[in-house]
Amino acid sequence: MYKQISVALLFFSVILLPVISVSADNPDDDQLGYTEFSWVGAASTVELAGEWDWSNTIFMEENDGIWSTQVNLSEGMYCYKFVIDGEFTFDPSNPYRGYCNDIENSIIRVKDSSRPNFHSEIVDHQLTITFVPGVGGAGPNGVPSGLENAIWDPVNLTWSLNLTTLDDGKHSLKLEINDTDGNQAYDHLVPFWVGSQSEFSWEDSLIYMIMTDRFINGNTSNDGQPTGAAAGADWMGGDIEGVTQKIQSGYFADLGVNALWLTPFNTNAQGTGLAADGVHNVAAYHGYWPIEPRQVDPRLGTAEQLKEMVDVAHSAGIRVMMDYVVNHVHEDHTYYQDNPEWFNQGCICGTTDCDWTERRLDCQFTSYMPDVNWKIREASEQFIEDALWWLEEFDLDGARIDAVKHVDDLAATNLATRINERFETVGTDYYLKGETAMGWSGDNLADNQYQYDTINRYIGENSLDGQADFVLYHAVVDNVFTQGARNYQHLDYWTARSQDQYVPGSIMVPYVGSHDVPRLTSRADGGTGDAYNQWQEQGLPGQPGNDDAYQAALQAYGWLLTTPGAPLLYYGDEYGEYGAADPDNRHMYRDSSNWNERESGLFENISTLGKLRFESIALKQGTYSSKYATPDMLIYDMSHSNQNMSIILNRGTQTTYNGFSDSDLVRFGEATIASGIISIPANSVTVVELNPSTIQNEIPGCTDSAAINFDPAATEDDGSCQYPVEPVLGCTNSTATNYDPNATEDDGSCQYSVEPVLGCTNTTATNYDPNATEDDGSCEYPPVPVLGCTDNYALNYDSNATGDDGSCEFLISGGRFVSAEFPLFGTYSPHVTTGHEEIIQVRFNSDGSKYATIERNGINELQIRDTATKQLLANSTAGFDSEFTLSFVLDLDWSPDDQTVALLSHDGSINLYNAETGELTNQFQSPSLASGYDVFVDHAEIEFNPNGSIIAIAGLTHFVLVNSTSGEIMHQHNGSSILSVSWHPSGNKLVFTGSGSLNFYDIDAQEIISTAYQNDYLSKVSYSPNGQMVVGCYIHNSGPGLIRPTTVFNETSGEVMWTKLTTPPCRDIAWSPDSSLIAIAYNWAPEHRDENGHPVFDYNGPYVDILVSSNGSYFDQLNSICITIYHCVSITSLDWHPDSQSIVAGGNADFGFVNPFGSQPNYESTLVGVVSIWYFDPSMEAIFGCMDEKSSNYNPLANASDYSCLSYYGTSQTDDSDNHYNSENGNSPDNVDELLDDESSNQTDLLMQWIRNILFISVCIGFLILLLGANKYRR
Repeated sequence: MYKQISVALLFFSVILLPVISVSADNPDDDQLGYTEFSWVGAASTVELAGEWDWSNTIFMEENDGIWSTQVNLSEGMYCYKFVIDGEFTFDPSNPYRGYCNDIENSIIRVKDSSRPNFHSEIVDHQLTITFVPGVGGAGPNGVPSGLENAIWDPVNLTWSLNLTTLDDGKHSLKLEINDTDGNQAYDHLVPFWVGSQSEFSWEDSLIYMIMTDRFINGNTSNDGQPTGAAAGADWMGGDIEGVTQKIQSGYFADLGVNALWLTPFNTNAQGTGLAADGVHNVAAYHGYWPIEPRQVDPRLGTAEQLKEMVDVAHSAGIRVMMDYVVNHVHEDHTYYQDNPEWFNQGCICGTTDCDWTERRLDCQFTSYMPDVNWKIREASEQFIEDALWWLEEFDLDGARIDAVKHVDDLAATNLATRINERFETVGTDYYLKGETAMGWSGDNLADNQYQYDTINRYIGENSLDGQADFVLYHAVVDNVFTQGARNYQHLDYWTARSQDQYVPGSIMVPYVGSHDVPRLTSRADGGTGDAYNQWQEQGLPGQPGNDDAYQAALQAYGWLLTTPGAPLLYYGDEYGEYGAADPDNRHMYRDSSNWNERESGLFENISTLGKLRFESIALKQGTYSSKYATPDMLIYDMSHSNQNMSIILNRGTQTTYNGFSDSDLVRFGEATIASGIISIPANSVTVVELNPSTIQNEIPGCTDSAAINFDPAATEDDGSCQYPVEPVLGCTNSTATNYDPNATEDDGSCQYSVEPVLGCTNTTATNYDPNATEDDGSCEYPPVPVLGCTDNYALNYDSNATGDDGSCEFLISGGRFVSAEFPLFGTYSPHVTTGHEEIIQVRFNSDGSKYATIERNGINELQIRDTATKQLLANSTAGFDSEFTLSFVLDLDWSPDDQTVALLSHDGSINLYNAETGELTNQFQSPSLASGYDVFVDHAEIEFNPNGSIIAIAGLTHFVLVNSTSGEIMHQHNGSSILSVSWHPSGNKLVFTGSGSLNFYDIDAQEIISTAYQNDYLSKVSYSPNGQMVVGCYIHNSGPGLIRPTTVFNETSGEVMWTKLTTPPCRDIAWSPDSSLIAIAYNWAPEHRDENGHPVFDYNGPYVDILVSSNGSYFDQLNSICITIYHCVSITSLDWHPDSQSIVAGGNADFGFVNPFGSQPNYESTLVGVVSIWYFDPSMEAIFGCMDEKSSNYNPLANASDYSCLSYYGTSQTDDSDNHYNSENGNSPDNVDELLDDESSNQTDLLMQWIRNILFISVCIGFLILLLGANKYRR
């Protein structure tokens, strides 16, 4: 922005000018904290009307033509106006505007007058910070960070810091402190440069524009996934690290570039949108479709990488400008999702009756880009706060403001005012460049006044510093350079107009190429007609095949780099990159190894001109004046008090010009001067320094020849001289007896004592050394044992204990879990469904007072019940598709605050319900789990992170993280068999399954940090509550015979703690709250062998093993609820109560004949859902052993199976000691099913055989009756 005349003058102007917008900045104005309003002028009456009380105006008092009043206002923002002789008027001294009740007003921002402030200024390389007390008058309590080396003046309340003691480069101090009364000061930002860059002016800049995704791919790991966009319109991999690498290579220094403009950093839309042609899909690689206000797009890099890039740029003397979008967002933006009232809904710009300029404030660029309504104060203030955040968080130096004319005028004014207040506290200029897209209306200057006036509308002391020079671009670039339709006299005229038609003091940005127009060389290439096409099928230009295009580019850049303003160099133009219209003008940058000879030659010329401009004060800050103009040659001067340059552009044949001096020096080009006549080559650019010997810039350095850093080329001493120091002789060895700490040079006088023998001299130590003469502190003594509980899963675990004293205590120890709900018939009172409903999932809330279930019978129903009474508290079927196959629910989870229950459906939809009322409160969409019903889909999972802000989903083919407030998909990983996910208690990481392996994902890094157990087929996973262990098991239900592992391993070391092998698949896992026990539900009982060696299966239903987490030993076993010998409840879900004393299971029983729980026998009901709870009884004991009476090692006392029964072959059913899954007789898991004969799947038993016998006898009797009847009729 405009350089501030003096921060001190600004400070006192707040006291003296007609309006004091924020008196809290100057609490000395009124010790009671009043805000003063003033107006200067002649009037009969002046009143103040404000938002604090519109109905009662305040009459202002006049004194020497100054009308003033004071108002006691609280901290905040207020609309106000002056009423001058009855007419409402803006405050002419306050540029800040805003809307109240759809009426534009002046805006005052009032601070809390009790809080202190800072004032800062730099004079003669000294920074002075003044502490301005609040109304209480208390001084500072301490020293702000960054001012530790400053000198404190308690009388004037100032800190003074000598900036010459700091390193060269940019420094940004953020001053924060409390006063001695505890009032927090308003923080104060002080950005400044030390060294030669402190004299920088933005008219000195050569701005290099980078479309980040299309520049350098410095890190392939962050490349965006293909979106299916049209050719040339998708992400290509350029990133922030690539820019950093290019800065470090010195590339920009070689070009004379000292400012970078990068396209927006914000996270942009994930998919594609239709281009303006309504046919082609394009991605958001360009950055102008933001969906997050304060997040760096991961496809470009990280926040830390952006900070590093800016730091590297500053170290190289390069400033960095962000690109800030103020007109629109993408429809997926969090602001549009949360605050749709902030946006206009208008016509599409450029369509019928929707002119880009006439409807500039409410037309939308596309239907998917909502238009920001800056008349809404909440919206405008939020967008300004976001801009300030980007500039401060990443220490940026300025901004390019996108689509300025499409927002209200106050957008530019308010944004500039706030940036000035925040960042230009000591005069460091933060440059704001606008984009107000206008055109050129022909050769008549009067016809172009509207174009100039529209651009000027947004430039000024309290607005933008400059804008892209659209009028000059449209007047000359194609007309003169690429098509040659106009001559160099036309070029001279419109170049001069850019010097007198814009707001005085503005710094305009001339350009010849940008991301919005076809490449310069392609437009100048007479060999192609494709330069204005866009799409591959239309035909796109290639590299120009002759010199003409590159000669035109040299003429254009020769002019651009030697005329006033802050010229823009669009990436790739330096070597003549080719390309048609957007997106073909955004090729990936090509390095020098891929340039042809013409491109290399153009780069050499443009880089030489760029460096010449960097070194020349005349080319940067000189005044333009025409010397000589013909149709094909233009000579003009750039004049400065310290240097004069003449520039000759010649697009014609070789020629001469008489008007120079032999003392003039050709600084660029092949021209020669003799006897005042300059010989000018054809198609050339020439830069001549006029009489360079008479005007010389001072060269700073050390001018004292006695100094060790004497610079013979220096003409001005800069105080940097350094002199040799006389050596101080003495002994410099610190081990010597005569060591001299002041000596700087050893004189050989060191003396040493007899070398001691170091070691342990204490005879009671275990390492006593009898030969030692000097104790070296190495003695070691037998450790004193520290007794305590050494089991880290115990409640009283002692990390200091070295010996266990048997005192360990656990939430659960001894006893068994039993069900109070047996028997089923009679006094049974569990939660049982009465129709066909299945119980899909059951989960306790955080304190266990409630549990939620999913019941499903064609339609899904969420039920929330009281744990103690099983009374239904809330339920809902809202939000589900009536089609069973489209949206049946697979999993649920409670939010950590118990306010919300989230359900995940087969189609990927996420429904959020109020846990008190059952009301559907929100719906999000994640990717569909499958295109139709699939058995694997039963195992999808949903889980909140510990603070409830993120929802993780394991959805078979993908793992996604979803923002629980907005529904935004924060991360997606595609794969196969992604069936389970579990959060670490810290919330910083999680683990999910995929392709049989476990994938550990870091939330901050947004990447998979490790993958483990790829060959263990673990498809169900769960972190222990203490985060120290992970359990994984196999849930694939492919039938009996497959050996399936359950594995627990140490989360920190990754070492396997134990593995248990079973034949049935696990269904669900639940940890005890203290992490000491694991409950695992299985689909069926494990197999054993009959007397013939065939595998058979106990059909006493599914069961739950409770295992000790530290070693895998058995603690208890819970049998399933069985209605009959054939009909047991299959367990679909499991959860452990937070008090550790009970376990809940949900499941289903398929009767096949009648539902005994219905009010009347219902022969159509074949399925019921059951929720059962087992309660811990410390008086009971689990006795593990073989429970199979047919086995040789049957234990009649056992009430819990340890799967030790011996089969026909004399081996146990499973072998826990072998972690390699060996099955009986050496068969691998793949061959186990071969042991099953055709009859094994029938699962026969005595009752079934009895029923078959009865049926057989019945059929025989019926047949005899039929025969007897037939014989009767034959008679």
